Amino acid sequence: MARRALLGAVVMAWAVLALAAPVQPDLPPARKVAVAAGATQALSGKLKGYQLADYLIPLEAGQSVVMQLRTSNPSGYFNVDAPGATDGAMFIGSTSGNRFETVAPVSGDYLVRVYLMRSAARRNELARYTLSVRAGAHPGKAAASDARVAGTPFHATASIRCMLAGGQPTTCEAGVMRREAGAGTVRITLPGGAVRHVAFAGGKAVSSDGPAGLEVERAGDTSVITLGSGDRFEIPDALVTGG
Repeated sequence: MARRALLGAVVMAWAVLALAAPVQPDLPPARKVAVAAGATQALSGKLKGYQLADYLIPLEAGQSVVMQLRTSNPSGYFNVDAPGATDGAMFIGSTSGNRFETVAPVSGDYLVRVYLMRSAARRNELARYTLSVRAGAHPGKAAASDARVAGTPFHATASIRCMLAGGQPTTCEAGVMRREAGAGTVRITLPGGAVRHVAFAGGKAVSSDGPAGLEVERAGDTSVITLGSGDRFEIPDALVTGG
């Protein structure tokens, strides 16, 4: 009898929790929006509670982009995920504000998600928003004299020093796809097989498709790059520019 009463109490507790839990609405499909080079696209809408608005913005590696969110609710923000990202957004609005400017580290569709912070969503608040997206000119090409490594898309390859978050120093394989004027994208293969891309402009590291945050220090002729995940890479200038 006591066991039956205990079982009934557990079932009742689960029922109460289920009723108290916020209901997540069905996530609508992401809307793909192609922004012409040099143009600005304004995307407007409204959210209530836990609703989300997702957009896919196609960009080329090396193409600049500026995103700005204006919203009627101070708890409204947006995040940006790089193509294929599975371990964290490259930009998180709730910690970095409502303006994001970067150089695309890799070609593909960038997922932009507009949302309300959980506290506001829990109160079922409303937010009207306008997300403006300005895409830069298409990136230039590498000089014709800069030959590719046979059988690869890279203009040069190298083993670089790296250290994954919480790990020991090791080496990672890297290849660079160069563009004009010291620009290019370095593709880094981590020991476990995961891949990171770091974009360079004017010979300087400017963005990555890794989790939010990119810190760059200079050590002689090397860029020492630390991502928000804690991963660390040492990329020599010679790999990027060929100099």
